[in-house]
Amino acid sequence: MTEDSWNCRKCNVTIGGHNQYLHDGMCDDCYFKEYFPEDQAAYEIRIIKMNNETIDPIGLTQEDFEKVLNLTEYLETKEGKPDKD
Repeated sequence: MTEDSWNCRKCNVTIGGHNQYLHDGMCDDCYFKEYFPEDQAAYEIRIIKMNNETIDPIGLTQEDFEKVLNLTEYLETKEGKPDKD
C-alpha cells in the first residue's frame, strides 16, 4: 500500500491525507492562518526565533527552556536592584 501525498493549495508544500481531507487541502500553517487567525497571531507573538530555529516556549519546563536557549549562568540581584559586582 502506498501513501498518497498532496500539495497545500496555498503554499504548495507537501501535505498528507489528514491535511488534504480534514484541513481543506492546506498545510497546518496555512490552515490555522485562515481559520484561526487569532490563534496564529498569539503563536507568532510568543515564539522565539533563534539560529534558523523556531522555539515555542509553551509546554517547556524551566529546565528544558534553559537548555533550548543554552542558558548556563545567572546573575541574581537583591530586590530587583542591579548587582554592583
